Amino acid sequence: MLGRDSQPASRDAAPRLLAHGRAYLQFSFDHPELYDIMFIVRSPGDEIVKSMDWESGDRAYDLLKKNVRECLEAGYFEGQNVDALAFFLWSTMHGIASLHIRHRLVVLTMRQADEHTIVEGVMNLLREFIR
Repeated sequence: MLGRDSQPASRDAAPRLLAHGRAYLQFSFDHPELYDIMFIVRSPGDEIVKSMDWESGDRAYDLLKKNVRECLEAGYFEGQNVDALAFFLWSTMHGIASLHIRHRLVVLTMRQADEHTIVEGVMNLLREFIR
Protein backbone atom coordinates (compact mmCIF):
# COMPACT_ATOMS: atom_id res chain seq x y z
CA MET A 1 0.00 0.00 0.00
CA LEU A 2 2.68 2.48 0.97
CA GLY A 3 5.40 3.50 -1.43
CA ARG A 4 8.97 3.47 -0.31
CA ASP A 5 11.10 6.58 -0.31
CA SER A 6 13.70 6.25 -3.03
CA GLN A 7 16.42 7.38 -0.65
CA PRO A 8 18.58 4.82 1.14
CA ALA A 9 18.55 4.74 4.93
CA SER A 10 20.08 7.95 6.19
CA ARG A 11 22.03 8.99 9.21
CA ASP A 12 19.98 12.20 9.14
CA ALA A 13 17.29 12.24 11.82
CA ALA A 14 14.47 13.56 9.60
CA PRO A 15 14.42 10.76 7.01
CA ARG A 16 14.73 8.26 9.85
CA LEU A 17 11.69 9.77 11.58
CA LEU A 18 9.67 9.63 8.35
CA ALA A 19 10.73 6.01 7.84
CA HIS A 20 9.59 5.28 11.40
CA GLY A 21 6.13 6.68 10.60
CA ARG A 22 5.97 4.81 7.31
CA ALA A 23 6.92 1.53 9.03
CA TYR A 24 4.21 2.11 11.65
CA LEU A 25 1.60 2.57 8.94
CA GLN A 26 2.90 -0.35 6.91
CA PHE A 27 2.60 -2.63 9.95
CA SER A 28 -1.00 -1.55 10.49
CA PHE A 29 -1.86 -2.12 6.82
CA ASP A 30 -0.09 -5.50 6.68
CA HIS A 31 -1.44 -6.75 10.03
CA PRO A 32 -4.79 -5.02 10.62
CA GLU A 33 -6.13 -7.63 13.05
CA LEU A 34 -3.03 -7.47 15.23
CA TYR A 35 -2.96 -3.66 15.11
CA ASP A 36 -6.63 -3.64 16.07
CA ILE A 37 -5.92 -5.77 19.15
CA MET A 38 -2.85 -3.75 20.07
CA PHE A 39 -4.23 -0.23 19.67
CA ILE A 40 -7.96 -0.10 19.01
CA VAL A 41 -9.77 -2.81 21.00
CA ARG A 42 -10.33 -1.54 24.52
CA SER A 43 -9.68 -4.61 26.69
CA PRO A 44 -5.88 -4.83 26.25
CA GLY A 45 -5.62 -1.18 27.21
CA ASP A 46 -7.75 -1.78 30.29
CA GLU A 47 -5.27 -4.44 31.42
CA ILE A 48 -2.34 -2.08 30.84
CA VAL A 49 -4.05 0.57 32.99
CA LYS A 50 -4.70 -1.97 35.77
CA SER A 51 -1.09 -3.13 35.86
CA MET A 52 0.37 0.30 35.04
CA ASP A 53 2.99 -1.57 33.05
CA TRP A 54 3.51 -1.81 29.29
CA GLU A 55 7.19 -2.41 28.82
CA SER A 56 7.07 -3.03 25.06
CA GLY A 57 4.86 0.02 24.55
CA ASP A 58 7.22 2.14 26.62
CA ARG A 59 10.19 0.97 24.54
CA ALA A 60 8.40 1.76 21.27
CA TYR A 61 7.32 5.21 22.45
CA ASP A 62 10.81 5.91 23.81
CA LEU A 63 12.21 5.11 20.34
CA LEU A 64 9.81 7.64 18.81
CA LYS A 65 10.85 10.25 21.38
CA LYS A 66 14.52 9.48 20.67
CA ASN A 67 13.91 10.03 16.94
CA VAL A 68 12.09 13.30 17.68
CA ARG A 69 14.83 14.45 20.06
CA GLU A 70 17.48 13.75 17.40
CA CYS A 71 15.47 15.81 14.92
CA LEU A 72 15.31 18.68 17.40
CA GLU A 73 19.06 18.43 18.02
CA ALA A 74 19.63 18.51 14.25
CA GLY A 75 17.67 21.75 13.98
CA TYR A 76 14.29 20.43 12.84
CA PHE A 77 11.00 21.43 14.55
CA GLU A 78 12.63 24.47 16.08
CA GLY A 79 11.13 25.50 19.40
CA GLN A 80 8.93 22.41 19.76
CA ASN A 81 8.56 20.17 22.80
CA VAL A 82 9.72 16.54 22.48
CA ASP A 83 6.71 15.09 24.31
CA ALA A 84 4.09 17.13 22.47
CA LEU A 85 5.70 16.48 19.10
CA ALA A 86 6.05 12.73 19.69
CA PHE A 87 2.40 12.53 20.72
CA PHE A 88 1.34 14.58 17.67
CA LEU A 89 3.24 12.30 15.29
CA TRP A 90 2.04 9.09 16.94
CA SER A 91 -1.57 10.22 17.02
CA THR A 92 -1.38 11.23 13.34
CA MET A 93 -0.07 7.82 12.29
CA HIS A 94 -2.51 6.05 14.63
CA GLY A 95 -5.40 8.04 13.21
CA ILE A 96 -4.55 7.03 9.66
CA ALA A 97 -4.07 3.40 10.69
CA SER A 98 -7.33 3.30 12.65
CA LEU A 99 -9.36 4.92 9.88
CA HIS A 100 -7.92 2.43 7.40
CA ILE A 101 -8.55 -0.61 9.61
CA ARG A 102 -12.10 0.42 10.45
CA HIS A 103 -12.82 1.10 6.76
CA ARG A 104 -13.49 4.78 7.39
CA LEU A 105 -11.26 5.88 4.54
CA VAL A 106 -13.99 4.61 2.23
CA VAL A 107 -15.39 8.12 2.60
CA LEU A 108 -12.45 9.29 0.50
CA THR A 109 -12.96 6.72 -2.21
CA MET A 110 -16.68 7.49 -2.31
CA ARG A 111 -15.63 11.01 -3.26
CA GLN A 112 -13.25 9.76 -5.96
CA ALA A 113 -10.18 10.34 -3.80
CA ASP A 114 -7.54 7.63 -3.75
CA GLU A 115 -6.64 6.37 -0.27
CA HIS A 116 -3.02 5.73 -1.26
CA THR A 117 -2.68 9.25 -2.67
CA ILE A 118 -4.13 10.76 0.51
CA VAL A 119 -1.79 8.77 2.78
CA GLU A 120 1.21 9.71 0.65
CA GLY A 121 0.01 13.32 0.78
CA VAL A 122 0.03 13.19 4.58
CA MET A 123 3.57 11.79 4.53
CA ASN A 124 4.58 14.65 2.22
CA LEU A 125 2.97 17.16 4.61
CA LEU A 126 4.97 15.67 7.47
CA ARG A 127 8.13 15.86 5.35
CA GLU A 128 7.44 19.57 4.75
CA PHE A 129 6.63 20.12 8.43
CA ILE A 130 9.99 18.66 9.42
CA ARG A 131 11.96 21.10 7.26
